[in-house]
Amino acid sequence: MNRDLELLKDMGDALPAIDLHHAGSVNEALTKLDQEMTRLSLSHVNACRVIYGIGEGVMRKAVLQELGRHPLVRGVVEESSGGSAVVGL
Repeated sequence: MNRDLELLKDMGDALPAIDLHHAGSVNEALTKLDQEMTRLSLSHVNACRVIYGIGEGVMRKAVLQELGRHPLVRGVVEESSGGSAVVGL
């Protein structure tokens, strides 16, 4: 799965995105993440980009932990540019 996600990283804007880096708090971001992944999954989307931004790493750590235990997530590959990851649903 992660190999397939590596290939999807080059899709740019064609990949649906969940942008969390403007969320007011980590809790708000995680709530939005869950809601959006559920919506995408119900729409039969099987991959998306999650944007958590570059900063002190607090949001990144929380989002990656959540993605690691979320039941809809089949794989995660962080993008080399930082601040985002491609997620298989």
